[in-house]
Amino acid sequence: VAPETEVTVHLPDGREITLPVEELHAICKVATQTRQAIRDAFLAGELRTRSVDPDTGEVGLHCIKDVVQHHTGDRPSATCTTPDGRSVTTTCDHSLFHLHGSGIKPVRAEDLRPGDAIAEVQQGTLGGCVVEVEQGEPLTVSYDLCVPGPENFVLANGIVAHNTYSIGGISLDVEKSSKYEGMKQNAEDQWD
Repeated sequence: VAPETEVTVHLPDGREITLPVEELHAICKVATQTRQAIRDAFLAGELRTRSVDPDTGEVGLHCIKDVVQHHTGDRPSATCTTPDGRSVTTTCDHSLFHLHGSGIKPVRAEDLRPGDAIAEVQQGTLGGCVVEVEQGEPLTVSYDLCVPGPENFVLANGIVAHNTYSIGGISLDVEKSSKYEGMKQNAEDQWD
């Protein structure tokens, strides 16, 4: 998502903090004295964000494993805007979600058409909102969260975005993630 996209994180002490994803990346990845509670929670594996169970549609808090910065100047962007003015700008190959039965199913931003409905969370409940889609210039950098399990995260404005698969700091696409996650687990088991 675009650097200024706001995400909400949840600290172990119950505080909710909304901030741009670019700032979250700097806090978690660069030793900085600002917002130390966020960095401490991230390093302890206790920083959480809202996510949606893709099968049941249940909204819950899940741990953020990584905050990833991508260099995406070679990919065009897409901005999806709801009738009430909420929006998200992503690379065209990044996925948002359609409602699917009681859950959600990923759809690449480049495949969305004006009038399509995407998944959103409002007041803790999963629903859908119709969007207008506009193609745009490439984003020099974009950011993403890695949220194992549900593999998605809810933006501060309620729109549900797909997560990055990150293994050892390397982000992978959906098709590769399961294969490499299994290889990583086998290597860790052998090491132990």
